[in-house]
Amino acid sequence: MMQLTIALVAAVFAVAAEAAQPGVPHPHRGKLKPFVPGPPALKLSASDQAKLDAGEMITLQTKDASGVGGRATAVQAVHAPPKYIWKQLLDLDSYVGKVDKLSVCKTYYDQKEGIDGSRRIKAKFLVKAAPGFGFEYYCDHHYSAPKKSLTWTLDYDRDNDFDDVCGHW
Repeated sequence: MMQLTIALVAAVFAVAAEAAQPGVPHPHRGKLKPFVPGPPALKLSASDQAKLDAGEMITLQTKDASGVGGRATAVQAVHAPPKYIWKQLLDLDSYVGKVDKLSVCKTYYDQKEGIDGSRRIKAKFLVKAAPGFGFEYYCDHHYSAPKKSLTWTLDYDRDNDFDDVCGHW
């Protein structure tokens, strides 16, 4: 069995003041620089590597210069063949129950891109942060099979409760 170390790198710029309106486009086409497919640029300390080797997850959170948004990074070593890990990551509809506070994750677009196994997947997410308080957003995922990565941004063709989001598996 192979070990694959996966890193989730996500950036959330800010939360919008009004509720999402999926029938209208988002007010902009992105404020954050999207991640580039391929291995994420992570530098792990010897201490971080020791934690990974011991089966622990490493998490980091940083605020941006505005103090409103920021970046969250989680790194975990997963002891499973990569094909099983990718099967889980690409099955967005199965995220409910696996992701804390996620009550809805529903794919509304899934198309192959090219002949190399790459895909574009769009999904609706609903996070219940507290009773009566939640966030609705729509993400546009790009799976690059050759570069072994999944990157995403908001689907800017739909309004979202977040001002901007981007991420990388």
